[in-house]
Amino acid sequence: MDILQKLKSKSPRCLLPFKLDDSESPNKSFIGEEFITKSISCGCENQSFHILGFKQEETSGFFFKKKVTIEIPPIYLKCEKCKSQSLIFNPVKHGWDGESDCCACFIGTGEPKLLVDSPSKVLVTYSYQNPDNYLALEEDGISNPEDYFDTFTLYNECNGKFVPLISCECA
Repeated sequence: MDILQKLKSKSPRCLLPFKLDDSESPNKSFIGEEFITKSISCGCENQSFHILGFKQEETSGFFFKKKVTIEIPPIYLKCEKCKSQSLIFNPVKHGWDGESDCCACFIGTGEPKLLVDSPSKVLVTYSYQNPDNYLALEEDGISNPEDYFDTFTLYNECNGKFVPLISCECA
């Protein structure tokens, strides 16, 4: 079994609280054997979640400045049906940087807030883009290389289409 098959045979620990099913990526740039897309369900089989996290205001533009609000992690999913809430992604804990204790992402603090007004279905895409890095992890005796994904994108369903809500480079 090659390294990508090994990585795909186990789910990253951040996704273990959820039921996962293979799905097609809504982003055609994230297609290839190194990208994995999963649909998310709660243990109660429900697929509709409130998405909680944090928002940050940024100023963009060079000549014409405008304020833009972006969603930032950590991200939590709260099941609409059973009300259970679980952390799905925090770059301080998850992905290559999280596993290596070197996260450089902006993260929110305090109490997470709703990021989307209504509950929706959720997809995630994560990747393992340089197989040689994962072979090196195995050679170094790392027992959980599947937790060292290098990108993470969470999509929510909006008007029948999946749109990216948050995307992080994790390596």
